[in-house]
Amino acid sequence: MTNLGVHFIDMALYLTDSRKADTLSSIYQFGNDYDIEIYGSSMLKMDTGASLLLETGYAYPMSAEAKRENRWTIVTKNGYYVLAENKLEIREYGKDISVVPLNTDSDFYYSIFADTILTDFALGRRPRASLKEMLTVRKILDDINYKAKTDICPA
Repeated sequence: MTNLGVHFIDMALYLTDSRKADTLSSIYQFGNDYDIEIYGSSMLKMDTGASLLLETGYAYPMSAEAKRENRWTIVTKNGYYVLAENKLEIREYGKDISVVPLNTDSDFYYSIFADTILTDFALGRRPRASLKEMLTVRKILDDINYKAKTDICPA
């Protein structure tokens, strides 16, 4: 969740204009070989009333095509948004469903993100994701980790 979920929590805070979120539930599934989660699922309630269901992990066979599970659903008063399986689905009330093809393999975006942040810094612009935003995300991740480790269901 820390490796993959951080980006989606940050994006959900941004898209819902939220400043914090409460962790309603969270659970991790662990692999046999390592004491690290291979899959995590969390439900968050944003301070704006929106909710986020976040699933991340390495739950599928490792391959060039399916390295990780990245799926999020944001529900707001205007509708809901689902990112999964190389597409963003936008379902807003009173509008046609919009499906945007999108590469959900985050590796592709790292160089774009780094270039953007470095350009912002060089031009004196506030970065899109500063330490302030990351501190907010870190607090949410700490709560997710706590809930996942204290509410583990027996296999």
